[in-house]
Amino acid sequence: MELSKRTGDWSHFQHYSLDLIKWNKNHCFYSKNKKYCDPYFIIIGAPKCGTTSLYYYFRGHPDIYPPVTKELNFFNFNNYSFEYLLNFPVPKDKLSKLNLVSMEASTNYLLNTHAYGEPVYDRIKKGLPDVKLIALLRDPVERFISHFNYVNLWNNDKLQLQEKIDGDMKQVLDCYKLFPKDKCHFTNSLTSKEFNLDNNIIAKSIYIDKIKIWLSRFPNTLKVIISESLFENPEEELIQLHDFLNLPYYKSLSFNQVLPVKEQKLREHENATRVKKTLSPEQTQFLCSFYRPFNEELMDVLGIKKYPWSC
Repeated sequence: MELSKRTGDWSHFQHYSLDLIKWNKNHCFYSKNKKYCDPYFIIIGAPKCGTTSLYYYFRGHPDIYPPVTKELNFFNFNNYSFEYLLNFPVPKDKLSKLNLVSMEASTNYLLNTHAYGEPVYDRIKKGLPDVKLIALLRDPVERFISHFNYVNLWNNDKLQLQEKIDGDMKQVLDCYKLFPKDKCHFTNSLTSKEFNLDNNIIAKSIYIDKIKIWLSRFPNTLKVIISESLFENPEEELIQLHDFLNLPYYKSLSFNQVLPVKEQKLREHENATRVKKTLSPEQTQFLCSFYRPFNEELMDVLGIKKYPWSC
Protein backbone atom coordinates (compact mmCIF):
# COMPACT_ATOMS: atom_id res chain seq x y z
CA MET A 1 0.00 0.00 0.00
CA GLU A 2 1.29 3.45 -0.87
CA LEU A 3 2.36 5.65 2.01
CA SER A 4 -0.05 8.39 0.95
CA LYS A 5 -3.01 6.03 1.40
CA ARG A 6 -2.16 5.17 5.00
CA THR A 7 -3.66 7.01 7.94
CA GLY A 8 -1.79 9.22 10.41
CA ASP A 9 1.01 11.77 10.18
CA TRP A 10 3.90 10.25 8.22
CA SER A 11 5.92 13.43 7.69
CA HIS A 12 8.82 12.28 9.86
CA PHE A 13 9.12 8.86 8.15
CA GLN A 14 11.12 8.00 5.09
CA HIS A 15 9.47 5.18 3.20
CA TYR A 16 11.37 2.43 1.40
CA SER A 17 9.06 0.34 -0.77
CA LEU A 18 9.55 -3.29 -1.72
CA ASP A 19 10.65 -2.08 -5.16
CA LEU A 20 13.63 -0.32 -3.59
CA ILE A 21 14.55 -2.90 -0.97
CA LYS A 22 14.21 -6.21 -2.78
CA TRP A 23 15.34 -8.28 0.18
CA ASN A 24 12.60 -6.97 2.45
CA LYS A 25 9.50 -9.16 2.48
CA ASN A 26 7.49 -6.41 4.15
CA HIS A 27 7.35 -2.61 3.98
CA CYS A 28 9.97 -0.82 6.07
CA PHE A 29 10.34 2.78 7.15
CA TYR A 30 13.07 4.92 8.64
CA SER A 31 12.72 7.61 11.30
CA LYS A 32 15.48 9.26 13.31
CA ASN A 33 18.02 6.62 12.28
CA LYS A 34 15.72 3.82 13.37
CA LYS A 35 14.14 1.25 11.10
CA TYR A 36 10.58 -0.06 11.48
CA CYS A 37 8.92 -2.80 9.46
CA ASP A 38 5.29 -3.75 9.03
CA PRO A 39 4.55 -7.25 10.34
CA TYR A 40 5.02 -9.88 7.66
CA PHE A 41 2.59 -12.18 9.44
CA ILE A 42 0.15 -12.08 12.36
CA ILE A 43 -0.97 -14.89 14.64
CA ILE A 44 -4.64 -13.95 15.03
CA GLY A 45 -5.81 -16.63 17.47
CA ALA A 46 -7.65 -18.37 18.79
CA PRO A 47 -7.14 -17.93 22.56
CA LYS A 48 -6.14 -21.05 24.51
CA CYS A 49 -5.14 -22.86 21.31
CA GLY A 50 -1.34 -22.86 21.58
CA THR A 51 -0.67 -19.39 20.22
CA THR A 52 1.79 -18.50 22.99
CA SER A 53 3.96 -21.51 22.19
CA LEU A 54 3.93 -20.65 18.50
CA TYR A 55 4.79 -17.03 19.26
CA TYR A 56 7.84 -17.98 21.34
CA TYR A 57 8.89 -20.52 18.74
CA PHE A 58 9.00 -17.80 16.10
CA ARG A 59 10.85 -15.48 18.49
CA GLY A 60 13.71 -17.94 18.34
CA HIS A 61 13.81 -17.91 14.55
CA PRO A 62 16.88 -15.99 13.29
CA ASP A 63 14.91 -14.35 10.46
CA ILE A 64 11.99 -13.12 12.59
CA TYR A 65 11.73 -10.46 15.25
CA PRO A 66 8.75 -9.72 17.56
CA PRO A 67 7.00 -6.44 18.42
CA VAL A 68 7.72 -4.59 21.64
CA THR A 69 4.71 -6.30 23.26
CA LYS A 70 3.24 -9.74 22.53
CA GLU A 71 -0.46 -8.90 22.64
CA LEU A 72 -0.75 -5.54 20.91
CA ASN A 73 -4.49 -5.89 20.17
CA PHE A 74 -4.07 -2.69 18.17
CA PHE A 75 -6.66 -3.43 15.50
CA ASN A 76 -9.30 -4.12 18.12
CA PHE A 77 -9.44 -0.38 18.70
CA ASN A 78 -7.64 1.40 15.87
CA ASN A 79 -6.98 1.58 12.16
CA TYR A 80 -3.45 1.20 10.87
CA SER A 81 -1.25 4.23 11.66
CA PHE A 82 2.34 5.12 12.36
CA GLU A 83 1.64 4.51 16.08
CA TYR A 84 1.16 0.86 15.15
CA LEU A 85 4.38 0.75 13.16
CA LEU A 86 6.36 2.08 16.15
CA ASN A 87 5.77 -1.28 17.84
CA PHE A 88 8.13 -2.94 15.33
CA PRO A 89 11.60 -1.38 15.64
CA VAL A 90 14.27 -3.53 14.03
CA PRO A 91 16.82 -4.66 16.68
CA LYS A 92 20.15 -2.89 16.28
CA ASP A 93 22.05 -6.16 15.90
CA LYS A 94 19.80 -7.13 12.96
CA LEU A 95 19.69 -3.89 11.00
CA SER A 96 21.87 -5.23 8.21
CA LYS A 97 20.34 -8.72 8.13
CA LEU A 98 18.80 -9.76 4.84
CA ASN A 99 15.30 -11.26 4.67
CA LEU A 100 14.46 -10.21 8.22
CA VAL A 101 10.72 -9.99 8.94
CA SER A 102 8.59 -8.90 11.85
CA MET A 103 5.53 -10.57 13.30
CA GLU A 104 2.60 -9.86 15.58
CA ALA A 105 0.52 -12.16 17.80
CA SER A 106 -2.83 -10.90 19.10
CA THR A 107 -5.05 -13.86 19.81
CA ASN A 108 -8.26 -11.87 20.17
CA TYR A 109 -8.26 -10.75 16.55
CA LEU A 110 -9.88 -13.93 15.22
CA LEU A 111 -12.79 -14.02 17.65
CA ASN A 112 -13.17 -10.32 18.43
CA THR A 113 -14.29 -9.65 14.88
CA HIS A 114 -16.62 -6.75 15.59
CA ALA A 115 -13.95 -4.59 17.31
CA TYR A 116 -15.04 -1.06 18.20
CA GLY A 117 -16.86 0.52 15.30
CA GLU A 118 -15.30 -1.54 12.54
CA PRO A 119 -14.44 -5.24 12.10
CA VAL A 120 -10.86 -6.22 12.87
CA TYR A 121 -10.49 -8.06 9.56
CA ASP A 122 -11.42 -4.91 7.63
CA ARG A 123 -8.97 -2.78 9.58
CA ILE A 124 -6.15 -5.22 8.91
CA LYS A 125 -7.11 -5.59 5.26
CA LYS A 126 -7.01 -1.82 4.73
CA GLY A 127 -3.75 -1.27 6.56
CA LEU A 128 -1.86 -4.48 5.74
CA PRO A 129 -3.50 -5.92 2.61
CA ASP A 130 -0.70 -8.41 1.89
CA VAL A 131 -0.04 -9.61 5.44
CA LYS A 132 -0.05 -13.35 6.08
CA LEU A 133 -2.28 -14.64 8.87
CA ILE A 134 -2.07 -17.74 11.07
CA ALA A 135 -5.02 -19.15 13.03
CA LEU A 136 -4.75 -22.07 15.46
CA LEU A 137 -7.95 -23.98 16.26
CA ARG A 138 -8.22 -26.41 19.16
CA ASP A 139 -10.91 -28.96 19.98
CA PRO A 140 -13.73 -26.55 20.96
CA VAL A 141 -14.67 -28.48 24.10
CA GLU A 142 -11.06 -28.48 25.32
CA ARG A 143 -10.74 -24.81 24.40
CA PHE A 144 -13.92 -24.02 26.33
CA ILE A 145 -12.81 -25.55 29.63
CA SER A 146 -9.31 -24.09 29.29
CA HIS A 147 -10.76 -20.64 28.70
CA PHE A 148 -13.21 -21.08 31.58
CA ASN A 149 -10.39 -21.92 34.00
CA TYR A 150 -8.30 -19.00 32.72
CA VAL A 151 -11.15 -16.53 33.26
CA ASN A 152 -11.81 -17.94 36.72
CA LEU A 153 -8.16 -17.47 37.68
CA TRP A 154 -8.54 -13.68 37.39
CA ASN A 155 -12.19 -13.43 38.44
CA ASN A 156 -12.82 -12.52 42.08
CA ASP A 157 -16.40 -13.72 41.79
CA LYS A 158 -15.67 -17.30 40.80
CA LEU A 159 -17.86 -18.66 38.03
CA GLN A 160 -19.74 -21.90 38.54
CA LEU A 161 -19.13 -24.25 35.63
CA GLN A 162 -22.68 -25.54 35.11
CA GLU A 163 -24.13 -22.06 35.52
CA LYS A 164 -21.69 -20.73 32.91
CA ILE A 165 -22.58 -23.53 30.47
CA ASP A 166 -26.31 -22.95 30.98
CA GLY A 167 -26.07 -19.16 30.75
CA ASP A 168 -23.79 -19.07 27.72
CA MET A 169 -25.79 -21.72 25.90
CA LYS A 170 -29.08 -19.90 26.54
CA GLN A 171 -27.64 -16.65 25.21
CA VAL A 172 -26.34 -18.31 22.04
CA LEU A 173 -29.56 -20.24 21.35
CA ASP A 174 -31.75 -17.20 22.06
CA CYS A 175 -29.73 -15.24 19.53
CA TYR A 176 -30.02 -18.04 16.98
CA LYS A 177 -33.81 -17.94 17.30
CA LEU A 178 -33.96 -14.28 16.27
CA PHE A 179 -30.99 -13.80 13.92
CA PRO A 180 -29.00 -15.76 11.36
CA LYS A 181 -26.25 -17.68 13.12
CA ASP A 182 -23.43 -15.78 11.46
CA LYS A 183 -24.92 -12.46 12.61
CA CYS A 184 -24.84 -13.53 16.25
CA HIS A 185 -21.04 -13.72 16.23
CA PHE A 186 -20.55 -10.21 14.90
CA THR A 187 -21.89 -7.86 17.52
CA ASN A 188 -21.79 -4.76 15.32
CA SER A 189 -24.48 -6.34 13.13
CA LEU A 190 -26.94 -6.61 16.04
CA THR A 191 -28.89 -3.83 17.72
CA SER A 192 -29.58 -5.54 21.03
CA LYS A 193 -26.91 -5.73 23.75
CA GLU A 194 -28.79 -8.73 25.10
CA PHE A 195 -27.11 -10.84 22.43
CA ASN A 196 -23.60 -9.47 22.79
CA LEU A 197 -21.44 -12.62 22.86
CA ASP A 198 -18.15 -10.91 23.75
CA ASN A 199 -17.92 -12.70 27.11
CA ASN A 200 -19.63 -15.87 25.97
CA ILE A 201 -17.04 -18.63 26.26
CA ILE A 202 -19.17 -21.21 24.47
CA ALA A 203 -19.55 -18.88 21.48
CA LYS A 204 -15.79 -18.34 21.26
CA SER A 205 -15.37 -22.04 20.40
CA ILE A 206 -17.71 -21.75 17.41
CA TYR A 207 -15.08 -21.15 14.76
CA ILE A 208 -16.86 -21.60 11.45
CA ASP A 209 -18.46 -18.17 10.99
CA LYS A 210 -15.29 -16.36 11.97
CA ILE A 211 -13.11 -18.47 9.69
CA LYS A 212 -15.44 -18.00 6.73
CA ILE A 213 -15.42 -14.22 6.95
CA TRP A 214 -11.63 -14.04 7.49
CA LEU A 215 -11.16 -16.29 4.47
CA SER A 216 -13.40 -14.00 2.44
CA ARG A 217 -11.00 -11.13 3.17
CA PHE A 218 -7.76 -13.13 3.03
CA PRO A 219 -8.48 -16.12 0.74
CA ASN A 220 -4.84 -16.83 -0.10
CA THR A 221 -2.97 -15.51 2.93
CA LEU A 222 -4.74 -17.18 5.87
CA LYS A 223 -3.25 -20.41 7.19
CA VAL A 224 -5.46 -22.44 9.54
CA ILE A 225 -3.72 -25.02 11.73
CA ILE A 226 -5.36 -27.63 13.97
CA SER A 227 -3.65 -27.22 17.35
CA GLU A 228 -3.60 -30.92 18.15
CA SER A 229 -1.76 -31.64 14.89
CA LEU A 230 0.82 -28.99 15.70
CA PHE A 231 1.59 -30.41 19.15
CA GLU A 232 1.48 -34.05 18.08
CA ASN A 233 3.46 -33.63 14.85
CA PRO A 234 5.31 -30.34 15.27
CA GLU A 235 8.00 -30.87 12.65
CA GLU A 236 5.57 -31.81 9.88
CA GLU A 237 3.24 -28.91 10.66
CA LEU A 238 6.07 -26.39 11.07
CA ILE A 239 7.63 -27.32 7.72
CA GLN A 240 4.29 -26.65 6.04
CA LEU A 241 3.92 -23.41 7.97
CA HIS A 242 7.38 -22.21 6.90
CA ASP A 243 6.50 -23.03 3.30
CA PHE A 244 3.38 -20.90 3.65
CA LEU A 245 5.48 -18.04 5.06
CA ASN A 246 8.24 -18.56 2.49
CA LEU A 247 10.79 -18.69 5.29
CA PRO A 248 13.60 -21.22 5.91
CA TYR A 249 12.81 -23.97 8.40
CA TYR A 250 15.36 -24.40 11.19
CA LYS A 251 15.21 -27.93 12.59
CA SER A 252 17.37 -26.90 15.56
CA LEU A 253 14.42 -25.00 17.03
CA SER A 254 12.42 -27.23 19.39
CA PHE A 255 8.73 -26.35 19.38
CA ASN A 256 7.87 -28.15 22.62
CA GLN A 257 10.62 -26.37 24.60
CA VAL A 258 10.16 -22.78 23.46
CA LEU A 259 8.62 -21.08 26.50
CA PRO A 260 11.07 -18.80 28.31
CA VAL A 261 11.81 -19.45 31.98
CA LYS A 262 9.66 -16.51 33.11
CA GLU A 263 6.65 -17.84 31.20
CA GLN A 264 7.23 -21.37 32.51
CA LYS A 265 7.38 -20.15 36.12
CA LEU A 266 4.21 -18.11 35.63
CA ARG A 267 2.36 -21.17 34.37
CA GLU A 268 3.71 -23.31 37.18
CA HIS A 269 2.51 -20.72 39.70
CA GLU A 270 -0.93 -20.57 38.09
CA ASN A 271 -1.23 -24.34 38.13
CA ALA A 272 -0.15 -24.51 41.77
CA THR A 273 -2.49 -21.77 43.03
CA ARG A 274 -5.70 -22.35 41.12
CA VAL A 275 -8.23 -25.12 41.31
CA LYS A 276 -9.03 -26.26 37.79
CA LYS A 277 -12.55 -27.32 37.01
CA THR A 278 -13.06 -30.35 34.78
CA LEU A 279 -16.04 -31.27 32.67
CA SER A 280 -18.16 -34.23 33.71
CA PRO A 281 -18.84 -36.91 31.08
CA GLU A 282 -22.39 -35.53 30.75
CA GLN A 283 -21.16 -31.96 30.25
CA THR A 284 -18.57 -33.13 27.73
CA GLN A 285 -21.17 -35.04 25.72
CA PHE A 286 -23.58 -32.10 25.84
CA LEU A 287 -20.96 -29.71 24.45
CA CYS A 288 -19.75 -32.27 21.90
CA SER A 289 -23.25 -32.63 20.51
CA PHE A 290 -23.62 -28.87 20.30
CA TYR A 291 -20.29 -28.22 18.56
CA ARG A 292 -20.28 -31.18 16.18
CA PRO A 293 -22.37 -29.63 13.34
CA PHE A 294 -20.25 -26.46 13.42
CA ASN A 295 -17.06 -28.53 13.39
CA GLU A 296 -18.18 -30.63 10.44
CA GLU A 297 -18.99 -27.53 8.41
CA LEU A 298 -15.60 -26.10 9.37
CA MET A 299 -13.78 -29.20 8.11
CA ASP A 300 -15.66 -28.96 4.81
CA VAL A 301 -14.64 -25.32 4.40
CA LEU A 302 -11.01 -26.10 5.24
CA GLY A 303 -10.91 -29.23 3.08
CA ILE A 304 -9.89 -31.44 6.02
CA LYS A 305 -11.06 -35.00 5.34
CA LYS A 306 -9.93 -36.67 8.57
CA TYR A 307 -11.92 -35.30 11.49
CA PRO A 308 -9.28 -34.13 14.02
CA TRP A 309 -11.20 -33.92 17.30
CA SER A 310 -12.59 -36.48 19.70
CA CYS A 311 -16.23 -35.44 19.44
